[in-house]
Amino acid sequence: GRTGMWVCGQHVSPRPERFEKIGNFGDTILADMTLSAPDPSLLPDLSLALHHGLLTPNLNSYQRTAIIPELEQAVRRHWPYPAEAFITSDGGFDGMYLALQALLFPGSTVAVESPTAARVLDMLDHLGMNAIMVECDVYGPEPEALKQALLQKPTAFVFQPRTHSHTGNAMSHERLTELAGLLAGDDNVLILEDDGVGELSTHPAISLGRYYPDRTVHIRSYSKAYGPDLRLAVISGSKTCMGQIQSFRHFGTGWSS
Repeated sequence: GRTGMWVCGQHVSPRPERFEKIGNFGDTILADMTLSAPDPSLLPDLSLALHHGLLTPNLNSYQRTAIIPELEQAVRRHWPYPAEAFITSDGGFDGMYLALQALLFPGSTVAVESPTAARVLDMLDHLGMNAIMVECDVYGPEPEALKQALLQKPTAFVFQPRTHSHTGNAMSHERLTELAGLLAGDDNVLILEDDGVGELSTHPAISLGRYYPDRTVHIRSYSKAYGPDLRLAVISGSKTCMGQIQSFRHFGTGWSS
């Protein structure tokens, strides 16, 4: 009747609808660029590295190690700022999802560069967070767009430093400095950096952590540079933020291989 009625079937599990639609074009597309994936023939041979890993003396240890000292020492040499603490995750998107869950509350407003990865928007939807899109040009998020977004008091700003995985554009040092100036007036905005291209990029790593190390979480994936099944990312930030993320991980995997 006019009062309306809904008939519900079985419960439908939450799903990343944008991500699941990526590349589903049948046989009509000859070159699928939607995955933003590197040519497998260009990836390095990991056989020696994986064999070396099998020989590590603590291979079967159940110690909950957030990051092994050898890996932390290696990444610190090329990290874009002197971070206080490091942990690992099972890939870049896993790191971003952990950071959003552990550091922000449902209902939070998040400024996100546009375009961005479909999965980032799916994460925000699933966590009940509101996205404010910040338009980009060839040098990264536009300062005026970020300025307008900050007027809505977001709790976080998500963007890709260095090379953008979908457009190929690279953020300039000048643009990074401009964005740092805009973020100077609000200590409550958490900065989440998604370096998804990682060491595949031909540009040097940059980070707002140079200006705001206490509220910057920098996530570098190694999947695109070394192979998707490596499933490894390194996350940096303050000891407090890294402790919160690592504690949240203990609900599930606890640590990365």
